[in-house]
Amino acid sequence: MTFAYAYPAGFCGTAASAGEPKTKTEQTAGAICALIRGHLKAGDRLPSEPELCELMKAGRGTVREAVKILTSRSVLTIKRGIGTFIKAIPESEGGAPDFASNEDPLKLASDSCELRALIEPKLAHDAALSRSDHMLDVLSKNQDEFERAINAGRDHSQLDMQFHALIADCSSNVLMRTITPLIKRSIPFIIRSADRELYVQARDIHREIFEAILSQDAEAARDAMQRHMLLNRQYIDKAAAAREFQESLCNEKKSA
Repeated sequence: MTFAYAYPAGFCGTAASAGEPKTKTEQTAGAICALIRGHLKAGDRLPSEPELCELMKAGRGTVREAVKILTSRSVLTIKRGIGTFIKAIPESEGGAPDFASNEDPLKLASDSCELRALIEPKLAHDAALSRSDHMLDVLSKNQDEFERAINAGRDHSQLDMQFHALIADCSSNVLMRTITPLIKRSIPFIIRSADRELYVQARDIHREIFEAILSQDAEAARDAMQRHMLLNRQYIDKAAAAREFQESLCNEKKSA
């Protein structure tokens, strides 16, 4: 597996506390975490040591120490004679909301859609202006696989997450890129709350966003992403309203 560009240092629970300068090893561990969050999933094989050295602009010793840190934190697992694999997707600093927590998952999903609607249209706009040939190639393959999965009725959550993560990675704004874990957490729940109609709409809007980025039409990319976020929010709110209606019926039956 090869990647054509390096990734910024992120956060992955390394030893340095907030506000303290990070060592090169900690920065490299953070950059590996950013790579994992944006482009890999649990069970995937990590790029080889030489590839990581090139991507992270770091020496072999630094990369090895960074891998040791992530292995000790159960992000990576080493299979001797085979390679290093992703054991768990790392959190960003501060963590993303847990949709399996005691918080109302529909409320969290709706709130995430509202936040994403403020940020992702701008990310799509910027991606159209700064996209590379490599990014276009990866997005094109993603879109083709995404469409095939939806048409065949297969799970498409990983492909959906990858699409949005790729667009976020194009932003030069480091803080904007930190929304990626939130996007990844919210997408599977939105998919579970939706139906075939939303899947088809997502397929078509993803294609529209990709075509706008391909043609470097920043305004069209932003507008399409805005509609995408609006549709997601509408479906989540619809699911919440249906749940409230069912709860009210149950309460009426109990009081009757």
